[in-house]
Amino acid sequence: MFRTYKAEGIILKRVSVGEADRILTVFTRQFGKIRVLAKGVRKIASRRSPHMELFNHVRLVIYRGKTLDGISEIESLETFSACKEQLHRVAHGYVVAELVDRLLADGQEHYDIFARVLSIFRKLNTDAIIDSYSAAVHDFKIALLQELGYISDTQYAHASVD
Repeated sequence: MFRTYKAEGIILKRVSVGEADRILTVFTRQFGKIRVLAKGVRKIASRRSPHMELFNHVRLVIYRGKTLDGISEIESLETFSACKEQLHRVAHGYVVAELVDRLLADGQEHYDIFARVLSIFRKLNTDAIIDSYSAAVHDFKIALLQELGYISDTQYAHASVD
C-alpha cells in the first residue's frame, strides 16, 4: 500500500489541537469524508494555513499516519472568497458543511454529492440574489436526503403538496 495519496476535496470543519496543529474534516471526491492532521498550520510563519480555510476547494497530498493521516502538501483550487464575505452566505455555507459532516459516514465515496456540494458553494460564491441562497440550500438538503435514502422522491412530492 502506498505511503502517500492524493485527493481533491472541500474543507468542512477544522479543530485546533495542541499549540500549532489542526484536525481538518475534508469531503473528498475520491475517498469521501476523511479527517486529516495538519501539523504546524497555526504557526504565524505557516505558508499552508491560508489554503486550509473552511469551504476551500483544495488538492491534497496526504501521508498515512499511525492513528490519523496527515497533510504533506495542499493547494487551493477555489477559495470561494465572496462566500466568506457576507454573513448570510457564510451561514448557508455552514449549513451545507454541517449537513455533509453529520449525514455522511467516514470513508464512503459519494461522487454525486461531492459534485452537488461543489455546485452549491459555487452558487453561494457567485449569485447576487439573497433569496436564491435559501432555495438552493433547500434543494440541496432534499437532494442529499434522497441520495442517502432518507426520503424517496414520492415522499417529498406528497409532503410538498400538503
